[in-house]
Amino acid sequence: MAARAVRRCAELLRDAPWSEAAGQAVRALAELVSEIDEGGAAVALVNALGEAELVPALVVCARASFGAGDASLPFALVALSVLTNVADVGGTRVVHAGGGFALLLELLRSPHAQARHYAALGVQNMAHDEACAREAVGAGALGALAALTDTHAADPTDETLVAIAAAAAGALANLNGRVPRLALVPALARAHDEAGASAAHARALEELAGALARAHADEAQLAAVRAAREARLPARLVEMALESARSGERGGATAAVGALMQIARLRPGGGRLLVDAEAVPLCSWLAHAPDHALCALGLTLAAQSPEVEHPASDAIQLDSRERAAEHVLDRLQQSDA
Repeated sequence: MAARAVRRCAELLRDAPWSEAAGQAVRALAELVSEIDEGGAAVALVNALGEAELVPALVVCARASFGAGDASLPFALVALSVLTNVADVGGTRVVHAGGGFALLLELLRSPHAQARHYAALGVQNMAHDEACAREAVGAGALGALAALTDTHAADPTDETLVAIAAAAAGALANLNGRVPRLALVPALARAHDEAGASAAHARALEELAGALARAHADEAQLAAVRAAREARLPARLVEMALESARSGERGGATAAVGALMQIARLRPGGGRLLVDAEAVPLCSWLAHAPDHALCALGLTLAAQSPEVEHPASDAIQLDSRERAAEHVLDRLQQSDA
């Protein structure tokens, strides 16, 4: 049944792509794909898609539909649902080879929220594939994904925007696990320029910096320091921490500071990167924030690295990690009094 539906759809898209019959065939295929789980049926479906060369036809029609105005949008969205669901049941290679992944990457910046949702879901589903992950990084998709992780901020009650943010965060996490970490440093750092501060982006950077800091070889640590310096990663993290803290986004500030603390662990030179990025004034600003959690962040960051343990600032006078803890406890006790 699946093979017949695929062949019929492919024939109609080739011979009469804008006919009602073609639209009905694509909708029927979308319903069929959405009901298939991974297993024998999914394998048969993916094989049929490859043999019929249906994905390239869907991509051509979907791209044309997005350019034809709002009247053609429903068809384009159904085509995207097919691509996304096929990738989810093991058809990543077929979707990628047929140009589906390239289309999804383009649509991460679509003006249509539903198209962005399908695009983020599709990238999340396909990011486990190394070729797709490399293509996403090369196409600058990390910036678009990072921007989408905060897309629901304007209206937290909009379910579509919330779903877009969740899918984009998942895609970022999946890409973080597939692309060589040093290649991710400049890509994720540049993403801040497009996306600004977002908690999911900061968490991705924290995870990346932690992985780099855990490398045992001296050469790996030196390469990580070099990559972080060239990408201005610490300076961008300082900006993210301040932006998040000032806007009341404690999660983003915590993750950005966490990433800075991981960078400080890199030897040699991690602490110097923080000093050069003006992390000391950040420590001071956070240490005097009315939010006690942000205050603790600033004090912990100041005490994290031997190279930043005694910052040249009268605003923070820390002799040790213990002094930092005492300072936080004093502030908490004062607030309780």
